[in-house]
Amino acid sequence: AQAKGFQSALKKGVTVDSDSRLTADFSLVVGQISAKIEVSDVAGETVNTTSGEIGRVIDTAQVESMPLNGRNYLELITMIPGVVTLDEDQMALTTSLSTSFQSVNGNRSTSNNYTVDGAFNMDAGSNASQVNNVGVEFIREVKIQTANFSAEYGRMSGAQVNVTTKSGSNGYHGALFEYLRNNDFDARNFFSPSVTNLKFNNFGWAVGGPVLKNKLFFFGGQEYKRSEEHTSELQSLRHL
Repeated sequence: AQAKGFQSALKKGVTVDSDSRLTADFSLVVGQISAKIEVSDVAGETVNTTSGEIGRVIDTAQVESMPLNGRNYLELITMIPGVVTLDEDQMALTTSLSTSFQSVNGNRSTSNNYTVDGAFNMDAGSNASQVNNVGVEFIREVKIQTANFSAEYGRMSGAQVNVTTKSGSNGYHGALFEYLRNNDFDARNFFSPSVTNLKFNNFGWAVGGPVLKNKLFFFGGQEYKRSEEHTSELQSLRHL
């Protein structure tokens, strides 16, 4: 910030999260314009003084480090207070596009709204499924608003979940991954006559980088999930 007759001021470390409202105040001191005041390391916990919304941001480090069953990003929602999981079928949560297995603050599970980079990401014909279950490798952060959000989010009465995807940078970065779950690695449940047959492969790639340095970037990738499972009861019948 600068003005004629005042010393210029520079602030660094101000982090702008998805769907956030941030106030950065500047105080310019009378003096020569060639003098500069620099304030760094401003980042940290900030208080929203602009609106009364209650929201939380799950940042990149949390997205990448949290152990998500089946790498389903929707399980990140359970990190915030007031969320309960209603479906105990873990493989269903892993492989489906369903959004009907989590309740936020007692609202119906079908009352939550899901967007990607601000764009609507739900099947409008059912209100209980996504168009795209965004892969963990492609997510920069997730913003979850649970109450008092503005009228622009008026479609649903429950939580507003917005995924912000990654973008390229001035350096080339990429990932090639495969996650394997197999019954050969599993122990038998104490009350089960045999180990459940399970073969689950989650694999893909992601890459991003510059097109024009400091101006234009790209990021893209693909993810695949293949699952084959049979219950122990079916296995017992097969043996009979």
